[in-house]
Amino acid sequence: VQLNVPHLQEKKQVEVSCDYCQKKYTIRESRFKKNKNNFCCLDHKKAFTQKEKETYTEISHYLRGSKKYNVWKNLCMERDNFKCIECNKDSDLAVHHINELYNIAKKYNFVLKDILDSFEFNDINNGMTLCRKCHNKKHPWLKDERGKFINSIAASSSTDSEDDD
Repeated sequence: VQLNVPHLQEKKQVEVSCDYCQKKYTIRESRFKKNKNNFCCLDHKKAFTQKEKETYTEISHYLRGSKKYNVWKNLCMERDNFKCIECNKDSDLAVHHINELYNIAKKYNFVLKDILDSFEFNDINNGMTLCRKCHNKKHPWLKDERGKFINSIAASSSTDSEDDD
């Protein structure tokens, strides 16, 4: 007697390629639909993620020096009256992408031309003027050149016993 109960049936498998090494392997179809990337092992996922971070570091420097970025930044600051929208400070200002630059770059597969031409990169409604201190609060994972957390929230949760500036 064969039961026709959906939860007791075998999960449908699909063949995929590892996004790091291109090795073929099978996974459940539901997992394939859920994941943007597929990896045959955890080591390959970590290596892919590290390479993605290195790629982003390289292109973010270029993006932030581009004419389009400077136009976007100046339009955001002008709209915000050249003041931090959080604390009203008018010096040491930066413009923060609300939908963060990393997410935009990832969406466009780190292709510079596509990022530079994207709506998200150039939309002033995706920017906010912040002083450096308020901007750092938006990025609690950032560290300074000495490797110390630049955000007091992150610093208080770190194991570093030195006081932050």
